[in-house]
Amino acid sequence: MGFKNTKLLFLSFLSLSLIVESIRGASELSQAVVVSGADIGVSGNFQIKTSVGQPFATVIAQGQNSVLNVGVFSGLDNGVVASPSGLIDGVRNQSVNLTYDELLSVFGAYDPDGDSISILVEPVLGSIGSGFFSLKKGQSVNWIPPNDKNGLTEALKVSLNDGRLSGNVQSTLNVMIDPFGEPVSANEFGMITAQLSVNGFPALDEDLVAAYVNGVLRGRGSIQYKDGKPLVNINIANFGVAEDVRFKFYQRSSELILDQTLARAEIEPGKVIGSEADPLVIDMNTLTDITAPNLELVGESEILLGLRSVYQDPGASAIDNWDGDIGSSVVVSGVVDTSQVGEYELRYNVSDAAGNEAVEVVRKVVVDAFGPANKSGVSSVILASVVAEGILLEPGDRVGAYVGSELKAVQNVQFLEEEYFWAASVYILGEEEELTFKLYDQSAGRFYESKTSLPVRSNEDIGKLNNPFIITFDESPVADAGDA
Repeated sequence: MGFKNTKLLFLSFLSLSLIVESIRGASELSQAVVVSGADIGVSGNFQIKTSVGQPFATVIAQGQNSVLNVGVFSGLDNGVVASPSGLIDGVRNQSVNLTYDELLSVFGAYDPDGDSISILVEPVLGSIGSGFFSLKKGQSVNWIPPNDKNGLTEALKVSLNDGRLSGNVQSTLNVMIDPFGEPVSANEFGMITAQLSVNGFPALDEDLVAAYVNGVLRGRGSIQYKDGKPLVNINIANFGVAEDVRFKFYQRSSELILDQTLARAEIEPGKVIGSEADPLVIDMNTLTDITAPNLELVGESEILLGLRSVYQDPGASAIDNWDGDIGSSVVVSGVVDTSQVGEYELRYNVSDAAGNEAVEVVRKVVVDAFGPANKSGVSSVILASVVAEGILLEPGDRVGAYVGSELKAVQNVQFLEEEYFWAASVYILGEEEELTFKLYDQSAGRFYESKTSLPVRSNEDIGKLNNPFIITFDESPVADAGDA
């Protein structure tokens, strides 16, 4: 094709502003440029975005790499435009029928060239009766949600194509599944204010309550706490006569819908039942156990032990609203090795006879070189310089103060101004007690006993930073850790 024909071809694109980006090969158009009827004097493979088509179209320019020899364009086309995701509403355990036009509308899908769009749907969760379904204009597909599913659900993978470009536009259809759906409409209403519990336990924030008349949803509301009470206000659609109302309850923690067969109310236009001060009391007696046991630690959540001490686990208590005391069923995992300094975790779990699992509780047990000190009495503060002959002191080494065999204080040594210091509050019983000291070398796992002793009176401060009391240790260990 000659230069004249090429120029004529470009006149047909004169009304369009073309953004050209080189995709393959070296070219003077390697940067995006605007072409308005101008010559493209290179050959190569380009993408062009027109002023009307949002996606890039593929264009091939074939020529002699000459500014005057433009070449020809072929394959100008625009692909489908669609949002990457869409959202529709659904109802628990109810199928959703989706038409071709509805899916296009959900994604805002269209083809700039006016081409017809084909739709391929594949289930992500739930089912459509097959692995995939090709949807054309005038057709619909039925999506069945997973059983008892609630909340936001990624339902379908949707591929859209205009039949001309090889690539598909991929979108995801999400369904917000509601436990009850929307109540029927009416011109007249009654109102109920109720306080909700489940098997005697207060309902939780954002749990849902639905009111039904002859199996038809007439109203709904969510639990809100007011003055410590779990309350719900429900406007109930009414059609001019007295009607018997029954209730259903959606418990978010278990994702179960509970039928209430005991509590009911009679509603009619303008009638108000209950108030925040005096609500209608509804206990959702499930007739089945869906409530997890209450599991609590006995004793402290963190326990400090000394090396070689005997650990007796206080255990955990477990009370279930149906089974009563199930503490004997509590399962403990984890071990505590009192021969090794360190931190240990014990985990407690239990389930009731119906299989409801309690929230796990955890206890931390710390095995220390010395263990807990006796803090009975009146405190005295000691600031001492620690001198260890032939022992390499390090931060983290610990010194314990004793009266006889009773530990009175324990602290880490601290390095300050080229010295190791030890500061602790010692609790003294009576007027005066005599202290002795032990050093724990954590890197060697050994104890050293000081030949230093110190008489201490209650409420007496001993040592200052510029004149500390001196505790001396030599290199003869008393024993390996845990044997002292």
